[in-house]
Amino acid sequence: TPHNFCRLHSGAIGLVYWQQSADDADDGSLNGVNQGMFCKSTDEAQSWSAPVPISPARTPSYPTFLIQLQSGRLIVPNEYAFQQASTSDIRSEMSLCSCLYSDDEGNEWRESPDSMFVREDEGASLHFVETPTVAETADGRLLAACVRRPEDPQGSPLASQHVTWCPDEELAYEGFNLDFGPLDLGQTWRFCDRVSALLARAARAGR
Repeated sequence: TPHNFCRLHSGAIGLVYWQQSADDADDGSLNGVNQGMFCKSTDEAQSWSAPVPISPARTPSYPTFLIQLQSGRLIVPNEYAFQQASTSDIRSEMSLCSCLYSDDEGNEWRESPDSMFVREDEGASLHFVETPTVAETADGRLLAACVRRPEDPQGSPLASQHVTWCPDEELAYEGFNLDFGPLDLGQTWRFCDRVSALLARAARAGR
């Protein structure tokens, strides 16, 4: 299972991972569901606290990168994927992203009241938002990034309330031997310049 470490303000090491849930439905229909977990170490990883569930029970959960905000709040972006029973086609999955957060250094966790999902085929179907990531700017705003095709987030109610942008629309990477990046320094500079302009636009719009 993927693991993600973060040095906390207290000096402890926070660890987020997912594991197969033991709390499956009686009929076995949710067998194999992953649940997000958190634990921490106060002695430089020699020992760890008992794991604490961070995601809702019986919900397929894939938490990604743990960060701690200036305020002390812990945030873990999270993606869900629900396979529709009517077909085995991967495009039948309904996926969304939310954030899990804790204000007491990981003892109790809550989920953000809103979430982001993506639409395809002019809104006819829902599909993946992969590897959601959140970063905090110096002035305390949060930036979210995810992996998907450029048109997808346009159908998200959450995305429509904020400034959204997909770098794939403007930044091109010439792949070699089927690799996918990263972008070169010139494109990285363009990315930073574009994000700076978007932050200014968001500030003017009060978003």
